Amino acid sequence: MALVVLGLLVGGLAQGLRVGFALWQAQGRQLADRDDFDAADRTLRALIARIDPGGPSGRDPGLIGTASTLTFITTLPQAATGLPTPQAEVMLAVDGTHAAQLLWRPHYGRRLLPSPAPDSISLLRDVERLELAYWEPVGKWRSEWKAGKLPRLIRIRFVFTRQSGRTAPMIVVQPMRDRWRQ
Repeated sequence: MALVVLGLLVGGLAQGLRVGFALWQAQGRQLADRDDFDAADRTLRALIARIDPGGPSGRDPGLIGTASTLTFITTLPQAATGLPTPQAEVMLAVDGTHAAQLLWRPHYGRRLLPSPAPDSISLLRDVERLELAYWEPVGKWRSEWKAGKLPRLIRIRFVFTRQSGRTAPMIVVQPMRDRWRQ
């Protein structure tokens, strides 16, 4: 009888340890996913907040936004000193491997030589698509932006693959609109 009770206790303890390790691993994955999203959120907010608003003479800021891609010219942070200019042409898109990619290359303004191939970094994995929207002054969200000025707000939503089970809040950022008046 004692052996039966001892066997049940050992079996229950082993099952408890398996469940505990599984929960620990799941929590570790959730924390890693949240850290990845937080890093992507901070990066995008910093780059979009520094979008070049164009010149005082009405020069086009060069922002082209669709429902699934965003291309713009921005000033890079001091840490990105590997480029010969502080400005870069940046593109946010999802590639064929379900990764949200940030591509960039130096921005030299108008130039006669071809631009170098862009560098890239994977911001987030398991992303099915991006949903981008642009707030216009009349008070509504648009799915495309090609106007000669910056939108008041840019909204970014990462839609993750169904298999990943991940969700994330929307990112809403205000680009710098009046750098030349400061």
